[in-house]
Amino acid sequence: MSWGTRKRNFIILIFFVLVLLVVSVSAFLFFYEEPTCFDKKQNGIETGVDCGGTCDLLCSTATVDPIVHWVRYFKIADGLYSVIAYVENQNTDATVKNLPYIFKLYDDKGVAIAEKTGQVNLNPRQIIPITQTGLPTGELDPVRVSFDFTDKVIWQKEERQEPVLIIKDEQIVPDKEVQKITAEVFNSSLEDIQNVTFVVIVYDKNNNAIASSSTLIEEIRGSQKANLLFTWPTNFTDQISRFEIIPIYQ
Repeated sequence: MSWGTRKRNFIILIFFVLVLLVVSVSAFLFFYEEPTCFDKKQNGIETGVDCGGTCDLLCSTATVDPIVHWVRYFKIADGLYSVIAYVENQNTDATVKNLPYIFKLYDDKGVAIAEKTGQVNLNPRQIIPITQTGLPTGELDPVRVSFDFTDKVIWQKEERQEPVLIIKDEQIVPDKEVQKITAEVFNSSLEDIQNVTFVVIVYDKNNNAIASSSTLIEEIRGSQKANLLFTWPTNFTDQISRFEIIPIYQ
């Protein structure tokens, strides 16, 4: 084979290689789909299907489920009750928004006689009392209460925020007619905080919750204080050993 023939074949080979390269790159660019957190595939740097990596959603293997420590019900009046669930989110960087739940009250035959639903946000490293009031039972008396989340818990990334509301000067106020608990809350930040619900839980000497109440503060200005007042229509019959006040941010 002459030098000219070899040169021609080499040029033809280079040409076909370049054509193949152009076609391959064009096909790749045409069919390639950039990984997203919504394509129902595990791709990119995800550690699961549309979770982990740079996705907002966290994979279930990287989180722990909420812990329901206890559930209680309290009588408000004849045929009317309130309920509370003491729930903890142990995750340090995971939150869930608008998680639906349901409370149910049962009679001594195991029949549900009242129920109430709602939604809750579980913030990182937070214990939250979930409360509902005004569950009517008619002439029936409940003997048991249940609490369940009614949807899958989908965790999202969120760093834990340090508390900025400081509660102090908590005290039980003597009153012959009604039961009162008061406290003062201080906003240690410079920003105004809107719509904070404060829940108080009262415990007896055996550390069982015997009552709860809540109040809403619409605004606490930065570096300012606000007063909290919780009341019940009658005094507690059980001896109070302690109580705790927990702020719930919207």
